Amino acid sequence: MGLLGKSKEKCDACNKPFEDHDELVDHQKRIHPPTKPCTKCSGLMAWERQHTQAYGNLIYVCRECDFIGEMWRYYP
Repeated sequence: MGLLGKSKEKCDACNKPFEDHDELVDHQKRIHPPTKPCTKCSGLMAWERQHTQAYGNLIYVCRECDFIGEMWRYYP
């Protein structure tokens, strides 16, 4: 079901626009999962948000070794 006259929703991580909220949720679960294995240790990396005045960052940070994995900049 579409958004019926509303602006398209965008993925927080990659700014990809979506016509349907369900497609956005599916995209976020498949492409940007909430946790993923750390490439440096056996821990799990999870999303963290960092905000500045001009933009925000979504980053994967390992909970055990603090390794920073992928990072995306987005503009609110």
